[in-house]
Amino acid sequence: MSMFKVFVFILLFCNPANKGPSDLVKVSSPKNIPTEKDTLQVVDEISIKTNLYIWQDRMPKGYIGPPKKGAERNAPLFLTLDIALKNNSKKKIKNFRAEKITLFYDKTKKEFKTFMLTKVNENSLKTEINPLDSTEFNFTNDRRYAFSPKIEKEERFYARLLLSWNGKKKIISTSPVVVNFVY
Repeated sequence: MSMFKVFVFILLFCNPANKGPSDLVKVSSPKNIPTEKDTLQVVDEISIKTNLYIWQDRMPKGYIGPPKKGAERNAPLFLTLDIALKNNSKKKIKNFRAEKITLFYDKTKKEFKTFMLTKVNENSLKTEINPLDSTEFNFTNDRRYAFSPKIEKEERFYARLLLSWNGKKKIISTSPVVVNFVY
């Protein structure tokens, strides 16, 4: 086998973007389906406001060659999650993290996909939030793993988030959002 064929084989079949965590357990579905009014939630005296953006990149980078014969290649799905946090408690918030997110089809409890989350910028690395302080965190799906579903334009989803701080884990919902096709 030529070196070129070995290189292409490695890129196509061993690339982490072609695989994903197989043991990723979904964040549980809610008791009540969230609505557009569910952007602000209060948990343990902490105000949490979420903004979720979901889009498909129709001009994906990193693909080599055409799709296999007869196979349709869909655009990768990406998401960004902004969380505005206001600490109204009397305790410091330490090590705030958004660990994973499960998307559900709007107005249902049917799971669409679960993603691990990663921090986007330096502001999201803040490790302590004092009482009465506010901060914003920005997360995105772990892009080492490509997920390319076939979805309809204007499809709507809401998310359930697994958050942790001060050694506790909490689950909250986002309000429903429409998928944006930006690229």
